Amino acid sequence: MEKIDQPDINLAKYTSDAPIILASDYPPSAGGGGAVMLRSLIGPDARPKILWASASPAGPVGPTEALLTQGSAILKSLIDRRSMTVDVLLAHRLASELSRLAAEHHARAFWLVMHGAMVHVAARLLKTTRLPVHLTVHDDPIGVTLMSRRYLALLPLVQRDFAFAMRRAASVDVVSDGMASRYRRAFDINSIVVHRGMPGPIAQSVAGHDPRALEIGILGNTYGFHQLPIVARAVEIAAARSNLRGRIVVVGQGLGERLRDKVGTRIDVEVTGHLDEPAAIERLARCFCLYLNYPFSPQTAIFRQTSFPTKLTTYLMAGRPLLAHAGADSSLSSLAVSTGYIARWSSEIVDEGATEILRLWNLPSAHESQHAVAEEIRQRYFDLAVNRRRLFRALDALVD
Repeated sequence: MEKIDQPDINLAKYTSDAPIILASDYPPSAGGGGAVMLRSLIGPDARPKILWASASPAGPVGPTEALLTQGSAILKSLIDRRSMTVDVLLAHRLASELSRLAAEHHARAFWLVMHGAMVHVAARLLKTTRLPVHLTVHDDPIGVTLMSRRYLALLPLVQRDFAFAMRRAASVDVVSDGMASRYRRAFDINSIVVHRGMPGPIAQSVAGHDPRALEIGILGNTYGFHQLPIVARAVEIAAARSNLRGRIVVVGQGLGERLRDKVGTRIDVEVTGHLDEPAAIERLARCFCLYLNYPFSPQTAIFRQTSFPTKLTTYLMAGRPLLAHAGADSSLSSLAVSTGYIARWSSEIVDEGATEILRLWNLPSAHESQHAVAEEIRQRYFDLAVNRRRLFRALDALVD
């Protein structure tokens, strides 16, 4: 683990009168993984030095926030929602708006999150701005586009603009070693790996799971419905072999209702609806283990090889074992920790999944709080001071 021998620098090269402009598809208050990661890293001390500009309206705009109005926001009176397609088509106007914001606020640099329309905005901005630009990549835009039927036609444009921006940015941070390696090969650039920041240590879980039920928790989305009936069938088989009741707990909106309709009464499916993170942790802590997956299909290969799951941080705080359901080529294979903590299911064969679940169930240590090994993972990947310093060093290095 990287050692920290100095206090956090809190963006020493920027002030509220000369900020860095952070631009993202989503607003600062968004609940998705990218926004959660950024908020965890920025913290309250550095936040006044950042003007966070968003292409997505979401309620009142605070004093250190800006709503970009030159994209689909101009259609709000007609469609009452954001259109990413319109924002892609108007990326040049959004880039010009960012430049005007920079001049108005005496900004010293730009920081763009390469997600959605911002891929194209970054390419336009880098053609015109004299200010240095840092890019953040949480999910590979090419991989995400390959997974989307709706936006697949945009793939050539995404490939062109992403490559242009990545080669011309002053610096880049990414979310995994696999992503850094891919971009080193593709664009001949060196990037830094930055994860969500988590303070520690992780506390011992006091919640116990129901010993009569084989209960698996799932947080948020699973990148589609396909794997959910597979894991449900594996839970059903494993529970029957141990004379237990099988149960899946879906925390969030997700696809839980659809799964319940699919499995009928063979296992229980609990759907909690949206919960804030503390409530989600409390519910997940009462499950036997927690489901973490990436899809197996060829078109999802780039995504599973380069992404890194933000939901893992919530799982760590719940202190329960993990069921990692993903191919051997996924980023989850890098989670090199005690075998008693993770059941690895690297196929879509139901019986193999049931066997792994039962192997985990039959380990006495798996029924105890997993806070110690969860703390090992937090220190290895998510330590707040380490990740904040990596990011802030790169952002401060943009300016003299």
